Amino acid sequence: MISDVSEWAKSWRSWWISLQPESREGEKLLRAVGSDEHWVETSKGGINGFYNIVVSLGWWLVAIKTDCERDEFATILADVLWVLNHMIVNCQPANHTAKRSHEDVESYGGEEKTTKR
Repeated sequence: MISDVSEWAKSWRSWWISLQPESREGEKLLRAVGSDEHWVETSKGGINGFYNIVVSLGWWLVAIKTDCERDEFATILADVLWVLNHMIVNCQPANHTAKRSHEDVESYGGEEKTTKR
């Protein structure tokens, strides 16, 4: 159970930043990264991978009591969703080096945009 949502949010954000590739520039969490970026920490599967991100977000969501806490959560959740979309469109498993040659679908604010490479 989370007793101090503000402290949890601060800690969670620091952890999330530590999982990002360098090009996101830490606290800035830039969204302009190359399609060849390596998402080593965020692309892990299993209970020690993205599963932990989802479960911990669930704990955080349940603990929210104020609009301010909800806003902070929404900001982080938007970034997590952006990372997921980016990884789905641009990333290959670590042992797969071939570039995608088919059409990619990118989601921006609920709208889909199809791009060809």
